[in-house]
Amino acid sequence: MLGALGEIFSYLGILIVCCGGTFFGYAMCTYNATLKKNLYSPMIPTIICFILSAFVAVIFMSVYDMSIDTIL
Repeated sequence: MLGALGEIFSYLGILIVCCGGTFFGYAMCTYNATLKKNLYSPMIPTIICFILSAFVAVIFMSVYDMSIDTIL
């Protein structure tokens, strides 16, 4: 029961971090005047931000899961 709840929170955390990082990358590409002028489309930098934020989120959540398992 607790393992399933931990997995749900882990996937939810990964989803939230990925969405936040992707939104921040998209906002930087569209609202920054220098980047907006030099970019043809914000799609590629946004995809790169998604991949990088997913990588960071998976690593962070794996450490979080290990610490929760240690505490329990």
